[in-house]
Amino acid sequence: MARRWLLNLTLALLLALLWGLAHWDLAREQRATRLTPLHAERVQRIALHRADEPRLLLVRGERGWDMHEPWRAPADGARIARLLAITAAPSHRTLPAAAADPAALGLLAPRWRLLLDGLELRLGDQAALGAQRYVQVGDLIHLIEDRFQPHLGAPAAAYLARTLLPPGFSPGIGRLDGQPLSADALATLATSEAVRVEPLAGTLGGHLLEIQSADGDPALRFLISADGSHWSRADLRLTYILAQPPLAWQRPQRTNPTNSEHDEPFAPAAEAPATAHD
Repeated sequence: MARRWLLNLTLALLLALLWGLAHWDLAREQRATRLTPLHAERVQRIALHRADEPRLLLVRGERGWDMHEPWRAPADGARIARLLAITAAPSHRTLPAAAADPAALGLLAPRWRLLLDGLELRLGDQAALGAQRYVQVGDLIHLIEDRFQPHLGAPAAAYLARTLLPPGFSPGIGRLDGQPLSADALATLATSEAVRVEPLAGTLGGHLLEIQSADGDPALRFLISADGSHWSRADLRLTYILAQPPLAWQRPQRTNPTNSEHDEPFAPAAEAPATAHD
């Protein structure tokens, strides 16, 4: 009985050892086929260089990602995560850079240069066969799936956060053309999102919205178009374009003509009365 127990124990230890070796070998193989040794969640700084375009510089902060160039504004963390997936892209083929012709692969003057915490990825031409692209990392050239081009080639504005209020900004008091906003209106702004963000263009004008922070952050100021669809921030030189205005562009109907219009708070768009704004 003791001999059988000892044999079973030996077999169990042997199986555990074989499983561990197989797991270690698989992990080593996966590490070897990754484009980079980086982990997306640890990357702190992204610089994207593109021909005939300004540098795109993104920096991770305490409240999420911020764009530092070409504008200083909150950035879209979800869009950045899709770009950073390139760190773990499988390498289908690897060859020494010294054994290849960089010019023939589009790596001498690459279309995109992506720096992730200082690690440079040089993205060259597509491969002749298959939807793959040459990428040089250090002294190695890799072939990866060509699925990151939409993020590498996207305009800088596509990396801007589309929320009207910055991450972590807690609205305290808001006034539209000097008239106080209701608590419901402020809550609506906290969840409002633009369909796109564009560089500021043309002459500024329209409704003036001022929002003070409940936590002492700098106040926000928007100039809003008459139809409520374009929200411009002069300090960022950006315009947020909304499909549905989050605020009503009508003043509340006054039942008592002696009341000051500044005492009547604005409501969210869903609660707007039918009287038109002057």
